Amino acid sequence: MSMTTVKAAVIVAMQTITDIGFVEARDGMTQGLPWEDATIAHPLPLWTVKLAQSECLKQSLGQKLMQHTYAIRGYFPHSFEADSESVWDGYIAAIADKFKSDPAISVCSKTIPPRLQENDFVMYGAEGGAVLCHYARIELQCQEWINA
Repeated sequence: MSMTTVKAAVIVAMQTITDIGFVEARDGMTQGLPWEDATIAHPLPLWTVKLAQSECLKQSLGQKLMQHTYAIRGYFPHSFEADSESVWDGYIAAIADKFKSDPAISVCSKTIPPRLQENDFVMYGAEGGAVLCHYARIELQCQEWINA
């Protein structure tokens, strides 16, 4: 496999979570806000998946055990009226639940349960169109054996 295959598997796994929103392999901060789309009845979160680090843990018999660390970042418009805080917490719990088994992704030999690294508020969007959003950064580590 490759880092690209594992990343794609992480994205596909996240997309199977009910009502999780938009899951993409982009930085997110440079493109339009998904909730600006007039066809969406209510805001959905945006999740981005980005490879943060890849390292060789060990090498044996012509194979390497690679560990890939992915940063999953999520953005969701804040709303007091809609109780967005409890909804947001539900999204984070759903991601933790999705990746808690080992291995959670079929292309990996091992997945380490995700860790919530940050859960705060940020302004998301370009100048003049920024929106106060819930923000989370979740770290997910996956291991795979590859040919050396």
